[in-house]
Amino acid sequence: MEMTINKKPNTITTTIIQYFSVPWSSTSIKTRSQTKTMNPEKWVFNLLLPFLFIRFCTSIDTLTPTQFINDGDVLVSRGETFALGFFSLGNSSRRYVGIWYNKISEQTVVWVANRDRPINGISGVLSLNRDGNLVIYDNTRNSTVWHTNVSAVSYSAQLLDSGNLVLCQGESGSGGVVWQSFDHPTNTLLPNMKLGLDRRTGIEWFLTSWKSRDDPGTGEFSFRVELNELPQLILLKGSTRVWRIPSWLRPRRSAKADTTATYINKGTFVKNRDQVYAFYTPINASTLLTMFVDEFGSIKLLTWVGKWVEFYSFPGDQCAAYGRCGAYGYCDSNNRQDFECTCLPGYEPSSAEKWYLRDASGGCIKERKALSMCGNGEGFVKVENAIIPDTSKARLLMSLSMNECKDECLRNCSCVAYASEAEGGEIANCITWYENLMDVRKFVRRFPEGGQDLYVRVDAVELAQRMKSRSLKQKKVVVVAWNLWIDGKAFELIDPVMEGSFPMSKVLRCIQIGLLCVQKCPEDRPTMSSVVLMLVSDILALPQPKQPGFYIERSCNEKHERSVAQSSPSINEVTMTHLEAR
Repeated sequence: MEMTINKKPNTITTTIIQYFSVPWSSTSIKTRSQTKTMNPEKWVFNLLLPFLFIRFCTSIDTLTPTQFINDGDVLVSRGETFALGFFSLGNSSRRYVGIWYNKISEQTVVWVANRDRPINGISGVLSLNRDGNLVIYDNTRNSTVWHTNVSAVSYSAQLLDSGNLVLCQGESGSGGVVWQSFDHPTNTLLPNMKLGLDRRTGIEWFLTSWKSRDDPGTGEFSFRVELNELPQLILLKGSTRVWRIPSWLRPRRSAKADTTATYINKGTFVKNRDQVYAFYTPINASTLLTMFVDEFGSIKLLTWVGKWVEFYSFPGDQCAAYGRCGAYGYCDSNNRQDFECTCLPGYEPSSAEKWYLRDASGGCIKERKALSMCGNGEGFVKVENAIIPDTSKARLLMSLSMNECKDECLRNCSCVAYASEAEGGEIANCITWYENLMDVRKFVRRFPEGGQDLYVRVDAVELAQRMKSRSLKQKKVVVVAWNLWIDGKAFELIDPVMEGSFPMSKVLRCIQIGLLCVQKCPEDRPTMSSVVLMLVSDILALPQPKQPGFYIERSCNEKHERSVAQSSPSINEVTMTHLEAR
């Protein structure tokens, strides 16, 4: 992202000073009506000089039809956040017109006009032609290398502090914006830029990588919104999928926006009759952020802290590669020692030999092909905290409860899985799949909102086996929790995904309350009202839990070797919400 930009040092302001300091030297923004000579001794000129200087300084962000910009001249946005002008990369003589950050020490280009048609040398000129279009002209070749294409006659071009270059119609832009660079992004997505589609105009907002670090020409990677019933963000290499992430499942009525916050930025998805798009904004308005697709096919979010620091990058691990484990496969990057690929419930590797060689491209197939899953006692197994499968051919059903979503999938024998945002009896969106479940993976990012629960259709045999296994597992969980508690290692029960999300004291208190509820003797267990009080109280001391049921006593020697770490009760603080008694 960082590169050296070769450009002349003069800005509009400094050149204006030069303009009035010497007898009619060349100006940064020149007007076609100006003459080249004038008697500098005229007292009228000296009298008007301060006023002319003020006028030019307040309009350095705007280009009018009577002005043009030569190579070396710079437009600067009003707040001096961005600059526009000619630049070259590295030691190249090829010149481009682009926008870059103006105030930071590392020159960083965020938009390039003539990315595929550079000018060789410094003979370029940027101006507004008679039709009101922005034009880059090569004086050496006597040819136009780039231009906008608007039919309305524009009055001026202005560089905004958002990094957006706009063509405005009418006096002082009163006729509105008729063209903007934000509608034609290159490799960079600035805050509040859209990624998606305007259904009214047909404009698609998407990013394309540079060819190389020193060549901003159109590269082979693109990042865009794929439009279907449930849109998703996809990264492509040519026409091949490299990475994708689904959009939110929450209701999208009219222009309602779905928002997910990370640590430094807030992502928003909007879907309505006119537009479908995603964008992001910094949580702190003073934070400088930029997102771009590099020439190697990585999507990076950077923040400026005296230098560009990478906040995150996608694809991030082996599971992020599209379809890593094939159809009906499941990828978990936490399985670092073992193979990260497994099969979804009810499925097995299509080729055991290839699977052994860690080649999961063939995906998985049904374990019992002959056993029907249509009105034959079938059901669903939950895959927790997942990135849901590719939604290209999925169906989105609006305003269904969790049970209604399940029933909708169950009565259609072609439905292989479903997911829902509904909780309890609430109404929300439901999504169903009817063919290959592709690119299912475990959600491992430590963001406030995690993955989605996916319910996979399985036959009656698989369902019975899972229910039996779950019963045994529940008993084992109690044993594991108790052993870790008496060894002073209860923190090991915490899922790595949740680490850092809550204070450790609160988590340990919840574990302690849970163990109190499964004590062997019923009379030792707290009532539900007591449990609620324990959860909401900040100062209530808790008793030490006694041995739970389903617990196999350790040998005397083992008990002697492993002492109980919690020898005396401690007062922990906790505030829990959204808790339901079961």
